[in-house]
Amino acid sequence: MARIKSISISEARPRLTHLVDDVSKGGDPCFIIANSEIKAVLLGIDEYNSLRERLEDTVDLLKAQLEGEPTMTFEEHLGKTKAGKKVRVPA
Repeated sequence: MARIKSISISEARPRLTHLVDDVSKGGDPCFIIANSEIKAVLLGIDEYNSLRERLEDTVDLLKAQLEGEPTMTFEEHLGKTKAGKKVRVPA
């Protein structure tokens, strides 16, 4: 993840359009500060979706491990499918 810059809410308000354009084009996320506290994070939708997908994948993996289901890494899965072996996907 990229370095996160910060900006006060009073500085961000007049620059919001520019800040949104920047993060939506892959710019660094930005902490929004008010009263010396981080109140929000501004990040592009692609980065948000990527983080959410990774979180969901991690939760699914942890649930499978807790339930004793067999798991494998993506690289292991690719190796087995490239070798022509059938891969059983848990339901």
